[in-house]
Amino acid sequence: METPHRNKFSRSLAVLGVMDTFNASWQPFAGIAAMVPRLTGLTESIKDASGIQGTPRDGVAKGRNRKQVAMINLAAEVAGDLHSLAMAKKNDELAAKAAVEISDPVNTSDTLVAGRCREIHQLAVANAAGIAPFGTEAEDLTALDETIKDYESVVTAPRQAILTGKKVTGDIVAGIRSADRA
Repeated sequence: METPHRNKFSRSLAVLGVMDTFNASWQPFAGIAAMVPRLTGLTESIKDASGIQGTPRDGVAKGRNRKQVAMINLAAEVAGDLHSLAMAKKNDELAAKAAVEISDPVNTSDTLVAGRCREIHQLAVANAAGIAPFGTEAEDLTALDETIKDYESVVTAPRQAILTGKKVTGDIVAGIRSADRA
C-alpha cells in the first residue's frame, strides 16, 4: 500500500475509533448510522487486500526453480541413457534427439523447458525396453513425468503472483476511494 493510501486508510480507522468511542452521540442520526457499517466493511476488505499485497513473491519463483532443476536433472539422466542406446544401435536420428547438454534445458526459457523435457520423456517411453540395460527403469520414467507435471503446474506462478498483486492494488485503491465517499 502506497503512503497516500496508507494515510487515508489510517484516517478511516481513526474515524471508526471515534465513532466507537462516541457511539451514543451519533446513533440517533440515520445517515451516520448507515455510514459506519459501510466504512467498517470497506476497512476490513482493505485490510485483507493489503495482507495479500504484502506477501513476498520471491518464494514463488524459488519453488518453481527447484521444480525446474529437479525436472532438468531427471530429463538429462534419461536423455543420457537414450543417447547411450542410440550409440549402441548406431541410430543417428535417436542420438540427435537425445543429445542433451545440461546447459541446453537450463538456458531454455521457462515456458519452453517443460516441452523439451516432455520430448525426452516420450522418446524414453518409446524406447523403454532398450534403455533399461543402461539404467533407466519404469520408475524413472514415472518420476520424470511427475516432475514435468509438477513444474508445469507452477511455471506461471510468479507471473500469477504479480498479476494478483496488481489486482489487489487496484482493489485497495477502489476501497480507499469508496471509504472517502462513505
